Amino acid sequence: MPRKIFRISITLSVIFIFGFFSFSAGGERAFAQTPPPAIAVTSPADGASFKPGSNIEFIVTLSGDYSSYESGGYKINFTMADKSEFDAHPNTAPRTVFCTSYSKSAFPNVCFLNNAPAGQYAINAVVRDNINDNYITNSSFIYINVSANGNNSISLKPTVSIYADPKIVDYKKSSNITWNSIGAVGCHATNLYSEGSESDVDAFSPLGGVETGPLKKDTIITIFCKNKTGVAGDPSSVTVKVNSLAPVITKFSASSPSSKTSGSSIKVTSGSSVTLSWASTGALYCRGEGDKAWTGTKQDTSGSETLNDITEDKSYALVCVNQAADLSTQESPAKYITVTVSGSGGGNDGKKSGTSGPTRLVPCTDKCGWNDFITLVNNVINFILIDLAVPFAAIMFAYAGGLLMFSGGEVSKREQAKKIIINVAIGLAVIAGAWIIVHTVFSILGYDASWIGF
Repeated sequence: MPRKIFRISITLSVIFIFGFFSFSAGGERAFAQTPPPAIAVTSPADGASFKPGSNIEFIVTLSGDYSSYESGGYKINFTMADKSEFDAHPNTAPRTVFCTSYSKSAFPNVCFLNNAPAGQYAINAVVRDNINDNYITNSSFIYINVSANGNNSISLKPTVSIYADPKIVDYKKSSNITWNSIGAVGCHATNLYSEGSESDVDAFSPLGGVETGPLKKDTIITIFCKNKTGVAGDPSSVTVKVNSLAPVITKFSASSPSSKTSGSSIKVTSGSSVTLSWASTGALYCRGEGDKAWTGTKQDTSGSETLNDITEDKSYALVCVNQAADLSTQESPAKYITVTVSGSGGGNDGKKSGTSGPTRLVPCTDKCGWNDFITLVNNVINFILIDLAVPFAAIMFAYAGGLLMFSGGEVSKREQAKKIIINVAIGLAVIAGAWIIVHTVFSILGYDASWIGF
């Protein structure tokens, strides 16, 4: 029995010893399977100088696979050694650990050396095995000088990158702007919210994102960052292009001191002046076409222009232009104005516009447009209301009056006369009501109502 117990004890001891060494070796091998991150001191600059007593900010960045570091597998130590001793014995020079970083947040990592003593030092940042503190995976060092002549150049200029998603948006839509920086404590961006105002500046963190306001035109968004001492880095910019809406002409009308009406078709006396007025939306500029005095670029997208000494019939056209994000041009449909001179026997631009006398029912001979159709409707309404309905109503009223006067007391003739008067009055009311409806509808649609009817 004692022999059996002794054998079991020996066996368990061997298993325990074997397992312990296997676990230790296996654990170290398993831990070493993840490549350690590379480390670099990015601020301050190598060789930077400071005054004694300065609080110095050190920034390191990690690259590669640092997933084990984030889960506690690695830690960062900052050490300081005398420069001459470090140069002579880089591996054994006496060093002081002044900062240990366990940060698992976004990189880079920051550490501070407070109240720095005078001297020349080698500052070494190392990535250590958090399980085996003596195992250094990677390191990076810089030299600094702390003396009365130091200029406290605490860090290099911060750097920043900026991105837009999407880079092309539709009119009055927004884009998502993101940025990231190194060595910065704060950033400022321009042109984010006020549709391209250079005075629009907002403060942001060194790493982040924000949505722009509604953009109406191509916008350059710029961001620049500063470090803790206020040193600004070079700005970084991104351009968001805007697909503008096609321009729209909302008004194009003519008026003259010699004309009682204004609109797309007016009649003036010879030698009069004519003022052309226009308004548009979404345009960069407009272009006049037709008569030579009117032809050319109109930089004002809304405005007016007076043309003097009109002695013959004229035709004017207006087109407004915008530019899309792909630099292609977008043009509005053309709008037209016709000016007829009383007593004019000829047309303009080689077109016959008729002789003096009543206005023609059809206002154009070729290339007729929407405005010409509206003029035709106007002419038809004028013909029905003035040239046809009013004279016919007068004749019928006269006829009814004659029946009433010469009825000789006959009840049937008096009733007939009354019926004619009532029916004619109803007819005039219906015609006037139709005119009011048409007038109201076209006014709501934005057309100058002066062309309809009286």
